[in-house]
Amino acid sequence: MRFARFSGLAALLLAVVIWGASFPIIQAGLGSTPVAAFLLLRFLVASLAIIPLIVWKGFDRRAWRRPGGWLLAAILYGSLALNTEGLRLSTPGRAAFLTSLSVAIVPAADALLRRRRPSAGIVAAVCLAAIGAGVIYLKSLSHFTLGDTFSVLCAVGFSAYLLVAERVVPTAEIVNLTAVQLIGVTALAALFSALDGSVGRVHATPALLASAIFAGLFATLIAFGGQLYAQARIAAVPTALVLALEPVIAGAISVAVGRDSLGWPLLVGGAMLLGAAVMGQLTEAQSAVASFESGHVPV
Repeated sequence: MRFARFSGLAALLLAVVIWGASFPIIQAGLGSTPVAAFLLLRFLVASLAIIPLIVWKGFDRRAWRRPGGWLLAAILYGSLALNTEGLRLSTPGRAAFLTSLSVAIVPAADALLRRRRPSAGIVAAVCLAAIGAGVIYLKSLSHFTLGDTFSVLCAVGFSAYLLVAERVVPTAEIVNLTAVQLIGVTALAALFSALDGSVGRVHATPALLASAIFAGLFATLIAFGGQLYAQARIAAVPTALVLALEPVIAGAISVAVGRDSLGWPLLVGGAMLLGAAVMGQLTEAQSAVASFESGHVPV
């Protein structure tokens, strides 16, 4: 049990680091490229890259027949379309902060779905994470923009994605489920690109191609595959708390490359977010031990 949780947490942290680094990289290559066309390029790269893994792991028909993987693909496409549009109309820091609002949405929705109150530890962790994220970025939100609206809607969509994944992942083979998700998003991106004619408006600049390759291989195949792997071992709420570290990673990378200075908001807010993530993991671990000792397996 401990190794499973540790490996899941390691995979999730890897995804957070990649996603934190992806905001400025994707924004730099996006330019005026239509959202559907960029997502098509991004997920086409990821879909082609996963083929050798399917050959190695074996084709699992059950994963392709079950509706859960396709539902995840639909939710993911909508969330990423909103995220990409929000990133185009805003800054990486604002987009990272607003999408991290899922840390508050997931526990509330989870409590409603399960019809039970979250534990005191989870409530404290969520409050700490929300305050920490606010300390880092709230000053930059002097006025609310259309891009901010898209980023908030992305947070809602990704919250739904985490909650659905929590129910789909335990019964699925991860590599095939990831492939279903990638193919599903690629198909939706191709459909919407064809409907709005955006493919014909793409200018294949080196920055765009580099951004699409990075996003496809790292921010999509590796990161989303790692996140699904993690959710087979970690519940949705503690997962959201770890994902809330994304603004900290984005801020640290921005400081490292000289695009921002290291100030007290990043240090204090980052410490709060890190504390919230640790608190969430400890709370879930204690809950799992208590459930095991009582003979009850949580679902």
